[in-house]
Amino acid sequence: MLRKIIAGTAVVGSLTLGTAGLAGAATPSPSGNSEGTQLATLCAKLPQVQSLVTQWQSDVSGFVPKVQALESQAKTDGLTKVATVIGNALSRVQNRESKLNARLTKLQARCQSNGSAANS
Repeated sequence: MLRKIIAGTAVVGSLTLGTAGLAGAATPSPSGNSEGTQLATLCAKLPQVQSLVTQWQSDVSGFVPKVQALESQAKTDGLTKVATVIGNALSRVQNRESKLNARLTKLQARCQSNGSAANS
């Protein structure tokens, strides 16, 4: 009796998921204009993004010298593992900053080309 209940539950579950999968596959794909709409939305938020990036960079510029001092102090104290961990964290922050700057530059270029294309 228990086997029949488990088998019935499995069949009902597979049928339920199967029809949900079919319903998901039947939804129409978004039109090509959605990319332009998304870009317009991003470009409208560009000043806010720029201010956030500027604020983050100012925080990082105050943070980096302190962390570098901690790293050098750990090295002079002979705490090489601690210095390595601090150095790795510092490099992650610097890598994140360079990626953020690259993304911001790319977004600015896309918005500028979109604006010049819309104006002409």
